Amino acid sequence: MDTIKAIIVDDEHHAIDSFRAIAMEACPNVDIINAYENPERFINCMDEDGNFDILFLDVEMVPYSGFKLLENLRIKYADELPFDVIFLTAYDQYAVQAFGYNALDYLLKPLMPQDLQKSICKWETKGHKRLHAAQLEQLTAFLSTPTVKPDRMAIPTLDGYEVIHFRDIIRCEADRNYTHIIDRDFKHHVACRTLKEVEHLLSNHGFIRVHHSHMINPNFVIKILKESGGTLEMIDHTKIAITKNREDTLRQLFYQIKKL
Repeated sequence: MDTIKAIIVDDEHHAIDSFRAIAMEACPNVDIINAYENPERFINCMDEDGNFDILFLDVEMVPYSGFKLLENLRIKYADELPFDVIFLTAYDQYAVQAFGYNALDYLLKPLMPQDLQKSICKWETKGHKRLHAAQLEQLTAFLSTPTVKPDRMAIPTLDGYEVIHFRDIIRCEADRNYTHIIDRDFKHHVACRTLKEVEHLLSNHGFIRVHHSHMINPNFVIKILKESGGTLEMIDHTKIAITKNREDTLRQLFYQIKKL
């Protein structure tokens, strides 16, 4: 098992101590090589730490937030940071959505061992283990304009991140801890996210979970069939059976489709 070198920046000393103890027990392959209670000190001293893989970054800090710290780092690293970032935050639904839209991982406080294990496992399966400038730009824009409804999401790929508009997504299909996202050009994008996580992002944008393994964009439904108790045919000619006891799903669909 390869060692993962990590640094934590959190302005609460007890939070750092707690994180170290949990990481040592739950993820012994994670080596916390340094910790900083002051974000400015991290900026000034990080070069002395050498290369590392993950920055665990608290969002709410003084004298400035974790987001501000990342903006300062962008002055030094134009295209992407040479490490990945996992955010630490108290529950804030709006911020959590912002992370999700931009394929950024986060851990909720108080930290639970199983959450850290899941986050590290997800990080190990990622093809691209760096924070890209495009992600940070979208995150900043989303957080600075809370009245603007996001219209796109970032999907991790082997060589970076691909931004896709919600309006171009035909459907999403579960594949264990991954989700296949099919766009209007019939291209398959594989996201290192469960369908439940994707549903959390897309349910407020007109998408409907019609089956435990499928979520669809009603704009790309071309047929509603009676077979199997209710089946949808999508524009890519995929047929998806509607899960039993999902009468609300059909009502949602018919509400959005004009009938003769």
